[in-house]
Amino acid sequence: MIDIRFYRERDRQVVAAIVLPIQQQEFGITINAAVQPDLQDIRGFYQTSSGGF
Repeated sequence: MIDIRFYRERDRQVVAAIVLPIQQQEFGITINAAVQPDLQDIRGFYQTSSGGF
């Protein structure tokens, strides 16, 4: 079963665990979470105004 809900701050590490392998393995980008401020502040980057995540 899939539960679709709004992002919660406690999801931050899980989101990074999903995003990073896609960037690194699927697209071959040499990057980590430390250099991606959006992964550290999902609310600030993606949930302002009418944005969602």
